[in-house]
Amino acid sequence: NSIYFCIMGEHSWAEIIGMFVISIGKFIFTQLDKILIFFGGGGIAVFSKWLMTKIRNRRLKKVEERLEDLSSIYASLKTIITKTNYKTAIIFKGHNGTGIPEPGKAYKVTSLYAEHTDLNRSLDLQGKYTSLQVGHYCIDRLLEVCKHKDTSTFMNTRDKEVPVGSVLDSILKAENCSFSELRFIAVNDKELIFILLGAENEADFRHTQIPEFKNRVNIEVAKIKKIFSPYYS
Repeated sequence: NSIYFCIMGEHSWAEIIGMFVISIGKFIFTQLDKILIFFGGGGIAVFSKWLMTKIRNRRLKKVEERLEDLSSIYASLKTIITKTNYKTAIIFKGHNGTGIPEPGKAYKVTSLYAEHTDLNRSLDLQGKYTSLQVGHYCIDRLLEVCKHKDTSTFMNTRDKEVPVGSVLDSILKAENCSFSELRFIAVNDKELIFILLGAENEADFRHTQIPEFKNRVNIEVAKIKKIFSPYYS
């Protein structure tokens, strides 16, 4: 209290604040060379290194997350062909090269990811079907897939309604499959993502429709949909 009264007795508040500002100014002035050295030399280098490390770690984290997504997609496809009697599972994208379907542009399908009961066939399927132009039959099936997102569209290559040589017919026969199930996965303003599940014969196909195995397919398809959702929203 005595110090307080002493200071206040000799100086006004304005003078005290002025002296404080002057003291801070003197300190900054005396340390100016060190401050300039920090920000003009080593300090900038340290900050730049920290910033680049931060950016690099963020990028690495994003890469890790997306690789995990891809790994999970393949895991679900693998589960479908190992836990049911489906022989092959292929994820396709439908596109016209630049955007959604529209008159005046050909519509095409391209295989993205695939698993087959024969591992060598799985490797062969990666990118095997690229920009295949589809006709009316495939367009109609994909329309059904879009309209009934939570159900399946089935196809039997022995059915007389299936045009021999159509894209879907050719793909299934190339994979030695007669029966198939098409399911919706995702869509955006450029692509439609769907999955084709193929069974070799009618007995195998009927096996996949047993509730236990059908539910397994539903679970794995739901997982794949969830993975695609952030990228196709």
